[in-house]
Amino acid sequence: MLWGSSFLDARQSFFNLETAYKIRGGNNPDEIKVDATGGTYLASKTMALAQLFSTASAGHEAISITTRNPSDFYTQKLELSLVQKVKKNLSIQMGVYGEIFNENSARGTGAFISLWIRR
Repeated sequence: MLWGSSFLDARQSFFNLETAYKIRGGNNPDEIKVDATGGTYLASKTMALAQLFSTASAGHEAISITTRNPSDFYTQKLELSLVQKVKKNLSIQMGVYGEIFNENSARGTGAFISLWIRR
């Protein structure tokens, strides 16, 4: 499921919400994913992004969809980045991320650089 909205403002802001149910099969518990992204242009070629990625086992007590598998886990990762347009068809994204909440999963942090190529 996907929902998004842009706002009529000078900064071309937007918000996007996605959710999915992942069937894993076997002994692995199914997963529920909820992702949210918000963005706004700080300048004509620079966009700021904030993203939250959430994943939980379907049997997690906060969700209670099924108790098929006792393996509970829950994680939320926050990602903050800037996207700089370099050329007409090329942008560079630079950011940091880290788990802000987790249960029965490893906590991690990091930095990243990615290329956006528009064809």
